[in-house]
Amino acid sequence: MTNEAVADESLFKVVKWLPHCWQHINKCIETHSSADATLGPRMFSCCPMDTNTSYTWFHDLWNFTIVPYLISAVKQRKPSVATKWVDPLAWVKECWPWATPCDLLRIRAEDIASDATMPLVGGDNATTMTSQSTDPLLNMLLRLQEAATNYESDASHDDAFELSLDRALGDLA
Repeated sequence: MTNEAVADESLFKVVKWLPHCWQHINKCIETHSSADATLGPRMFSCCPMDTNTSYTWFHDLWNFTIVPYLISAVKQRKPSVATKWVDPLAWVKECWPWATPCDLLRIRAEDIASDATMPLVGGDNATTMTSQSTDPLLNMLLRLQEAATNYESDASHDDAFELSLDRALGDLA
C-alpha cells in the first residue's frame, strides 16, 4: 500500500469519526445540561483535509473550545438535570481515529461542579467543592464561566464562538 493510500485511509477514518464525535458531545450536553446548549456542526466542518493537520486542529478544538464550553454548559444546568458525570473523553479515546496518541484534556467532576457547594460523583465518599478553590486554573475557569453567563447575545452559540474568536485574534494582531 502506498503512503498516499495510507494517508487517504487515515483521513477517511477521521472524516467518518467527526460526526459521531459531534453527536456524542451533544448527547453529553443534553444529558447534563440542555438540548438548547448543544453545538452546531459548523465548528466540525472546518476540519483540515490532512491527517496530521486534522489532529492538531481537533486537539486545539477540544482543549480550547469544546472543554471550556462543556464545563460552562454543564455548570449552568438546572438542579433537576444533575446526573452522574461521565467524561466524554473516555468515548473519544475509545474510538480515536489518529495514530498519534490521544492527549486531550479531561473534564473531571470537580470541573463541572457549580460555583456553589455541590456534591461530586466518582468515589465512594462524596466530597464538596466551594467556589473559593486553591487551584488557580479552576479559579480562572470559574471566572470565565461567570463572564460567559453575564454575556447576553441573541446570536447562536456558533456565531458567539466566531465573534469571540475574531475578537481574540484581533487582539493578537
